[in-house]
Amino acid sequence: MSRRILLSGLFLVLIVFAPSAFSQDAEVSIGEVSLDKLHWGEQKAVFEIINHTDYIKYITVVTDIAFEGTYLSPSRELTQSYLLEPLQTRTIDPSFSVPPNFGKAKMILRIYDVVDTLDDLLSSQLVLEQPFFVNFRVPDGLTDYLQNKVSMPAMVGKSPAFDNEFSRILLLLLNEGKSVEEIAKLAETEVEIVQGLIDRMVGYGFLVRNGDEIKFRFPMIGIPEAEEVKKLAETVSDELAAMVKKNLPGYLKVVDSLIKAKAMTADTNYFLHGGTVLHFEYPVVSGLLLWYDLGQEFIDRLRPLDIFANTNPCHARITNYMYALDGGDFFNGTNFYNLSMSRHHLVVTYGDTIPKIECTAGFTNMRNLMENSGWWYSDKMPPETFMMDTTLVHVALRGLRGGAEEILKNGQKKLQNIVTKYGHDKYVTNTRYWFWNLTTTRTLDKLIKQEVLKRRGNGLYRFEKMRE
Repeated sequence: MSRRILLSGLFLVLIVFAPSAFSQDAEVSIGEVSLDKLHWGEQKAVFEIINHTDYIKYITVVTDIAFEGTYLSPSRELTQSYLLEPLQTRTIDPSFSVPPNFGKAKMILRIYDVVDTLDDLLSSQLVLEQPFFVNFRVPDGLTDYLQNKVSMPAMVGKSPAFDNEFSRILLLLLNEGKSVEEIAKLAETEVEIVQGLIDRMVGYGFLVRNGDEIKFRFPMIGIPEAEEVKKLAETVSDELAAMVKKNLPGYLKVVDSLIKAKAMTADTNYFLHGGTVLHFEYPVVSGLLLWYDLGQEFIDRLRPLDIFANTNPCHARITNYMYALDGGDFFNGTNFYNLSMSRHHLVVTYGDTIPKIECTAGFTNMRNLMENSGWWYSDKMPPETFMMDTTLVHVALRGLRGGAEEILKNGQKKLQNIVTKYGHDKYVTNTRYWFWNLTTTRTLDKLIKQEVLKRRGNGLYRFEKMRE
């Protein structure tokens, strides 16, 4: 059985073509496998497959690629199934997608002879496994652009639109006013690939096309602006940390009074009571005070802080909260906030670090951008759940936030002065969200360092409002 790999591309270097692994399957045989014009974007693997039996066969093909990039390591996996009639010889061409990244990539083609395409794949069903390794070098014209890493809201950065290095560099190039043709020349790639990435960003709502002109719907923040905002975040975080330290004893007295009034229980294990959460200072301060209360007020007092409305953390089409930072994660916060609400239900999830999110298999290849993939928090980092009586919570937070109004007002004013200086004054929600994440990250770091608060569990909490 022979296999053939055809490779082409201006900046592709083949490193190793690894030996393939087979099961000895006399019922199915596979002819030459070709991967023609291996480059970024969607492509086809083409091969002939023969069913030597007198009954129908089901074939599942898994295409998998994973990068070890310069600073990002995207991966893509796609599963596709085919039917083989008795004694049929058929040419099939399963798709696979190469994210536009640099560095080493391991690509694997797996072909399974299965009983049912809905069942889990077993190693005993494997007919062919062909791994090979390639390297996408950084073109000379893009070397300087990789020096300052581009950062953005964490879930956007993990989405298929921006989990790769060239898509982030593309933002820098577009922000400089370079044309699609100029960008393709610098990247040593096809114009169609660059145009396809721009089309995806337009579809996500991050860019707007006006004829040949591409406009941003979010601020592209340079290092000088980021440095000024970071300095302000340090000041505001000092003020917030001092406020919490000052008000915490009064908060504890409020909790005691609620217990004495039998508005809540003294039992810290009574999970079903909506006031039990108030016993736990770190989740209350981090998730409820700094984000559910003050974050809502600072970022947008008019609309609920439903950051992932009409999208989800997998695709993260969060246009109103999107920003990009030329300078990397040094200027970015690490807090996660997700509010989900309906007429009778409210759930707030907060993390002091970015949680591990699991997404429906193949979500990166969904053609319809409005089709929301299924998602969930990883079992490796499950959120701790608290029921929440919002009336009790607001009573308790009232004293804990004493002095916050002046801090927020001054912070908003100074932030607006900075972003106006750099031409980003129209991106109020975007810049406030960026600033608040940066500020609360540092606030909690200081409170922990000062031993005012002690971190609880894995730092990921789910607050669910008691149903009325």
